[in-house]
Amino acid sequence: MCNLSKQKLMEIKINKRCKLNYRNFFKYLNIKRLLIVASMMSIFGLFWYIRNLIVTGDPFYPQPFLIFKGTCNTVCSYLSYNVLRSFIFAPQHLLYALISEYMIWSIIFIVLPCFLIVTFFKKKSKLFTVVNKLILLGLANFLIYLFFPSASLYDGVVSSIRYSFPVFGTFMLSFFLLAKELHYEDLLEIITFANMSFLILSFSYHPKFLFLYVPVVTLIIFYLRRKFFKVS
Repeated sequence: MCNLSKQKLMEIKINKRCKLNYRNFFKYLNIKRLLIVASMMSIFGLFWYIRNLIVTGDPFYPQPFLIFKGTCNTVCSYLSYNVLRSFIFAPQHLLYALISEYMIWSIIFIVLPCFLIVTFFKKKSKLFTVVNKLILLGLANFLIYLFFPSASLYDGVVSSIRYSFPVFGTFMLSFFLLAKELHYEDLLEIITFANMSFLILSFSYHPKFLFLYVPVVTLIIFYLRRKFFKVS
């Protein structure tokens, strides 16, 4: 009974929190900025969806998306295999592709959502408002990315990783801003150098070795920098 009551109290708290955030979203919504963003989207993208809707009856032609089935069932059937299916049926391919593309920074796809959840439940979201907003934007981009073309084979998955650039760019910006707020810029600078230096090594590429190499090199450089250059 005690566990049930605790669970109900937790559900009530979460519901209240979600309702409060929903109301605050509209309370602090900047109409001017919303119109600017909507205008830019209309100029650079919306016209193409309208054109597709008029010509084909499908705004997302030829890519299948939700209720829109697309028109590439025979000639380009590969479009029916999206990132979401790759994530479900071939997660190892998607994982290796993310690591090969983003290297050590691929961990931000896990770290940042976890950070968002922790700050939400510990009621520290106000301390990281800008960072959390960028993380939410990145997650929204990620949901859209799940419906982009992919493949069942590794080479096809790697090719489709380029569609994740808007997600990665938003996440990286939020990660660097978070490091700035926590005063970890020096450490982030060393991690960046260690990650880049991995590319110039003479041996073949091994993702598992990357996650050993970067932390070790980071610790060595961080120690030498503190000892000999007296960085405070």
